[in-house]
Amino acid sequence: SRKVSHRAFADADESKDAEGKKKLSSVVQPPAEGTPSLLELKGMYHKLMIRYYMHDDEYLEACRQYQSLYEDARKAVSKGDEANADTMETDADAETYLPYLQRVCWLVCLSTSGPMQKSLLEQTRTDKAVRDMLPAHHELLTAFGNAEVIGWPELDAKISKALEKEINVFGAKGSDVRERRVGHLKQRVTEHGILVIAKYYRRITLTRVGELLGLSASDAEKRICTMVNEGHIACKIDRVVGVVDFATAKGESPAAVLDSYAASVRDVVGLVERSSHQISREMQRHGLASKA
Repeated sequence: SRKVSHRAFADADESKDAEGKKKLSSVVQPPAEGTPSLLELKGMYHKLMIRYYMHDDEYLEACRQYQSLYEDARKAVSKGDEANADTMETDADAETYLPYLQRVCWLVCLSTSGPMQKSLLEQTRTDKAVRDMLPAHHELLTAFGNAEVIGWPELDAKISKALEKEINVFGAKGSDVRERRVGHLKQRVTEHGILVIAKYYRRITLTRVGELLGLSASDAEKRICTMVNEGHIACKIDRVVGVVDFATAKGESPAAVLDSYAASVRDVVGLVERSSHQISREMQRHGLASKA
């Protein structure tokens, strides 16, 4: 049987001249009636991948799928005229892509901090559609984009209405899924605050960290330890005096820290050997016997 090529899904206006059509029809079997277009198949694929990633709470990957759906919807609305898309769009057109954009905003903030997450966050935050049509989402993205500690009560007051309406990402009201994912959002707010503190402070007490983040000193210590284990920050905690030292390991890999320790040990051993040699010389000069 003849295989079906992706060219069979091309629109009629994209076909070539009559001679080209004749050659194509002799090789490619036309799609059956009711076969979805390539754009529809692409949308089905992205939605299936979203279900897959959201099942395991892989927020960044799900966010990338929604970003693709949003871009395809914008292209379909602009119909190739992207330069004048904003002036040509109607409210009905905006409704076709705004739901995807809203979910991109939530998911990029739910994702753990990293280069790809930061890039997608900045790209979404500067999107004109977010600034003009999604003020609450823009507040959320701005809070995560600025190098300032976020207070959850203040942020929750700004986004609470939009958060209650979002069911696709956070699940139905009162469900376990919603409780878990709202908890993840609060956790990302705390992690953002710790990253900001690590950027501006060299040494700080755990009590002060807890005050800035709205947590107890023990909870703040647990979050810092988790972020150190995950490789997001590097620091040392003196639990006796309750001080976090971000300066000791800033920008240093574990191997570099171990090398510095080894160099310090060699310096100490060398100093001991030189001191012992000088003592032996003085004892021989004064005719003193060594008490070995």
